Amino acid sequence: MTGASKANVDEILYVPASLALNQRPAVPGILSTFGTGIVRKECVCTDCGGTRLSEDASAPRLRGIGLYDACKMTLSELADWVDSVPASLPEEMCPMAENIGESFRPAARRLMELGLGYLSLDRASSTLSTGERQRMQLARAVRTYYTFSTIRR
Repeated sequence: MTGASKANVDEILYVPASLALNQRPAVPGILSTFGTGIVRKECVCTDCGGTRLSEDASAPRLRGIGLYDACKMTLSELADWVDSVPASLPEEMCPMAENIGESFRPAARRLMELGLGYLSLDRASSTLSTGERQRMQLARAVRTYYTFSTIRR
């Protein structure tokens, strides 16, 4: 069992390479390492509870919402929340919060105008449909075009 320690032996199932799936299995929580004959079971981390954030990263809250909760919001909800954050901060922190919001708003607006306001930041790009990916690429192309035309002026 190369590469597997005693701790994860239960998490790795070995199947003959001839039976290995060439696509993602239909069983939730199971991943295949394509063509190798190894199927891996996904497990939730006991330290972070699946958030993939350290204690220090998940502790701060703005308006009662932490980083993990903000990433689970839809883009439309997040845009509204970002707009309301500066007013909830001490005066000396408002310029920084407004600056962050100003850099977030154009990208969020482009995606929402393309009908992607229902997406959340924690959504894996591999789960996007072809149409969603095309709209993401369109938003990126529009940003690049405007950036390039601004530089040329």
